[in-house]
Amino acid sequence: MVPRVRFSVRMKKRIFSLLVSALYVLGTVFGGLYLFLKPPPPPELKSPAVAHAPLTRHLLLVIVDGLRFDVATDPVLMPRFSLAMQGHRSAEILAGRVSMTSSAVQNYGTGQPGGFEQIARNANPDPARFSNWLSNAAQQGLVLGVMGDDAWVEMYRDSFRFQRRNPPGVAIDYDFNEQSFANGRELLQKSPDFLILHFGTPDHQGHAYGIRSERYRRHIQNYDRLLFELLAEVGPQWTVIVTSDHGAADSGTHGANVLVQRRSPLFAYGPGISSERAASEPLDQADLAGTFAALLGVPAAAHSLGHLLVDWLALPEAERARLACADAERSLSFAQASNLDESRELSERLARVCAPERTPEEAKRGARAVVSEVARLLTLRQGVASPRAVSFVLFSLLGAILLAQLLLEQVPLRSFLPCACMAALAVLLVAGVEHLPGIWPKRADGALFLLAACPLLWFLLRPEQVLAVFNRRIALASALAPGALAFCYPTNLQPMAFALCLSLGIVTLSSRSPGQWGAVIAAGSRAGRLADLLLLAAWGALLVPAGTHADNIYAFSWLADVRVVLPLGSALLGLFGLQLWRTTATTERAALLVALAVAVGSFLLRRAAPPWLGRPALLLLPVLGLRAFRRQQRDAGLLLMLAGLLWVSRDREIVAMIASVGLARLLGKRLRGIESTRWSNARILVVLSCAFALCFVQRAGISGGLDLNSLDWAAGSFGDRNVPGWWVASAVIWKYVLGAGLVCLALLGELPERIAQLLMTGLLVLFLCRTALLFTIILASQGSFWTSMRVFGDLPFSLIGAVAAGALWPMLAARASELNSPPAAAAPSVSA
Repeated sequence: MVPRVRFSVRMKKRIFSLLVSALYVLGTVFGGLYLFLKPPPPPELKSPAVAHAPLTRHLLLVIVDGLRFDVATDPVLMPRFSLAMQGHRSAEILAGRVSMTSSAVQNYGTGQPGGFEQIARNANPDPARFSNWLSNAAQQGLVLGVMGDDAWVEMYRDSFRFQRRNPPGVAIDYDFNEQSFANGRELLQKSPDFLILHFGTPDHQGHAYGIRSERYRRHIQNYDRLLFELLAEVGPQWTVIVTSDHGAADSGTHGANVLVQRRSPLFAYGPGISSERAASEPLDQADLAGTFAALLGVPAAAHSLGHLLVDWLALPEAERARLACADAERSLSFAQASNLDESRELSERLARVCAPERTPEEAKRGARAVVSEVARLLTLRQGVASPRAVSFVLFSLLGAILLAQLLLEQVPLRSFLPCACMAALAVLLVAGVEHLPGIWPKRADGALFLLAACPLLWFLLRPEQVLAVFNRRIALASALAPGALAFCYPTNLQPMAFALCLSLGIVTLSSRSPGQWGAVIAAGSRAGRLADLLLLAAWGALLVPAGTHADNIYAFSWLADVRVVLPLGSALLGLFGLQLWRTTATTERAALLVALAVAVGSFLLRRAAPPWLGRPALLLLPVLGLRAFRRQQRDAGLLLMLAGLLWVSRDREIVAMIASVGLARLLGKRLRGIESTRWSNARILVVLSCAFALCFVQRAGISGGLDLNSLDWAAGSFGDRNVPGWWVASAVIWKYVLGAGLVCLALLGELPERIAQLLMTGLLVLFLCRTALLFTIILASQGSFWTSMRVFGDLPFSLIGAVAAGALWPMLAARASELNSPPAAAAPSVSA
């Protein structure tokens, strides 16, 4: 007869809490993907009527990727370009808030600046979801050609008859101008009606060397010469428009909603372009879509948020006014189809400003104001500022608060107020610091780091004093530790997390009181203390890149050399095994040696193993490790789980992976000696902060950076070229869940069961709250590329951390149940 399993009320609450947490994770994952990567389609609109005959037979659009306005107007850097800005109709033009190439390409064709989907998919954008004038031109029989960035072809697919893309797979510092200009001359000979020449090398050189570097200076001077040699070959029948898709910071980066990264030059000449030199305020990139359509005499983009640059067209004033009013009517049709409440009022306003008795100048100015107001109102209804996005973020925040209350049953809601204030401050800082001018963002980051390091230094010097203060102000303490970490921007969190891990290690290993900060190994012998300090130094040194470098963590060529990696990885595994050997009971050392042999064998075999061996191993070994851990063979279990992790890892990840688990185990062995009466709430918060911090440092080390572009997209393939995408994605998730789980078990696995469960509960709450906060930061950053990329890159790992904590929680609860059951059914007790 199968015994009936009975669950206590407390266990039922825990299971219910885990189920609700799982639903929250799934809801935020699918809701976030749907919200940010799959925005709702715009309303269906008919193509606007053509208001004027073509003003030119051939239109040439030249885009100098990443060219800043101040560089373009510098007579030393670009003498020919700066003269053209003075001699032709010219202006400063601002890219959209997401100052990236794909955002600009969408803007040129649709009049819609890029949103979050362009941040996440700048390298491989989806086809434009808005109506575009390029398709309208192709449908009317015009011949279109493009040379350069792939985004044009990806977004507008079949609109281009002639295509010459950038060379694939070239390094970012490779100068392929020669090939680009040759391709451009070839397409010019075909005389298409509209031709785009998008030169990407200037942007690449800026990224590689920086705008202020001598290398970039030489390159842009040479490019200036090459460009105007090409333009001199263009016949008088061509209308020429030269601009840039975005600007750049001094470092060459771009994408943020700051002026220097949005300012671009624009000049135009030829048939249809007015030669008037009237001064104008900076233009908007969205204005070019309607202007291109008017020059070629094709229907404009129906969903455009820009207005037609009528003053740039070689037309009489009365005709300019008529075109401006017609373009405003197109904009109002978009507003009406979008059910904009202000549509009627704006329609009446347009009728007044375009009345026959109005002067052309009044009509132009009034029509432009109407288009600008429509654009403002519609922008508030789409993207990260839309009501849908705000509702989703509010749901995420409310859900996180309710889950925290559910999981932390005895914590009153008012205790969350300091944490909420800290979270609000973090969001404001992230949204505001990057908009500071010049180098002030870096200075502000440094000042914030120093400010946050003050409590750490205090803890390092007077740990018991810090705990005493925290115990008296526990709500405030939770806002600082772990709140200050959970609410931190990823690039700030990385060094802070690393510093906290080392600080707790130094405090626990240097403490002379076994009852306060852990047991002293080997009965307080100097040899044991020295060995622990050497281990702390070794693991800390190996984690320095993962704890301090936001990008390209493993910029060491020797990590790609198998002659170095194999002995290095084997030595690290041996060092970790030696660390475990010192503290493992004699009766368990045989199992430890077997597990170590399995780990070393896994590390050596995984590079040559076929899929039929590798894939079962990466799943089976962690299961065996968990089983050994449950049977109190904890060190052997950790090694078996680590062996499973090695099967799904890259060579370069070995360093951070083993070092993080080794440091966690070193701290866990010491912390288990803390007297049960000394496990105050403040001490729990400090250890909880360390567990969260170590998980974050490990994930940065495994990824090789804070962004998603360094993920292991060959995980679990084992040389199989036909591996399905779902398997690779599952292997990547499995790797990070297993890594976080290893850190948690190594650090918390030997603590008293009550304390371990509290810490796992706290970790689950931390990761859930961080998920909600990251969504809020995305909303507040309003489309900044690098802020959104860093935050978007951190989102999966916050969710993965929640999954790991939730998965380990019931295991610890089950272990506690076994230990509290009658002696006949009890598992072996934990050694002190």
